[in-house]
Amino acid sequence: MKRILFFAVFIAMMPFLWAGEAGESKGVYAKAEAEMETEGLNPRMNLFLNFANAGFNNWAAGGESSYSWQVNFDGSIDYSDNDILWINEFVLKYGRSEMQEAGSRKTADEVSFKSRYNRKVWEAIHPYAEISFETQLDSGFDYSGEEPVEISKIMDPAYMRQTAGIAFKPSQVFEVRAGLGFKQTVAGDFADRYIGPDGDFIENKAGASFSFHLNVSLMKNITLKSDLGFFSDFYSADTIDVKWESVITARVNEYINVRFDYVVLYDKNAVYAAQIKDILSVGVVYGFL
Repeated sequence: MKRILFFAVFIAMMPFLWAGEAGESKGVYAKAEAEMETEGLNPRMNLFLNFANAGFNNWAAGGESSYSWQVNFDGSIDYSDNDILWINEFVLKYGRSEMQEAGSRKTADEVSFKSRYNRKVWEAIHPYAEISFETQLDSGFDYSGEEPVEISKIMDPAYMRQTAGIAFKPSQVFEVRAGLGFKQTVAGDFADRYIGPDGDFIENKAGASFSFHLNVSLMKNITLKSDLGFFSDFYSADTIDVKWESVITARVNEYINVRFDYVVLYDKNAVYAAQIKDILSVGVVYGFL
């Protein structure tokens, strides 16, 4: 149901976002456009902290005491002028859950960096080049058996991409990108899991990249950011890697945020099924810049 809801929101908004120039936009769209692309250097950094606790003592209906915490540190350094738009984004995310019987388990772990250079050639169409990197900080485990089994760790796996192509941006809140690119998967002890039993420690792929990007204010204090990307390897065109990341953020006041993260991944080298993760959190946010 959640997947259907997100897909419906994403598709339903597209016709409105193709309205064209910022000056013709209405309501929340005009506000989002005015805030997003300011000329010059535009740094932004945010720290988000959340904590949850559940305690049971002689509770007749049963229950297990637990607490969880998560830290998100993200930001961007952008530069814009009449000719170029250069966007640099990073994310550092980590969280754990401590349960009375099950012990400590990881709930969030991400280190990522993305840099995209856009050349403003035409009003809504421009060439771009992008590089990205993603890995994790801590070991990950499979708890399906009697004993936990380690299945990932820092730089095992790690993912890198280089893409160049054309972007179509009819408004400041919506963009479509299409291009050619390279994708590298790096793995060590778990290469069999993320690359394949016949693969090396580094897998290189060349293929076509296609993506949709939405960043819009839904209401006065609620924003939606959604990125849906596809990568098709030239040597196995019947297989398409998919990554869909969506975040809805509701700002309660200057320091309190409610956030819903939803991620869908499909990479047959890792799992022959869609990987889905969703996190609903309430916490404290502080903006450095």
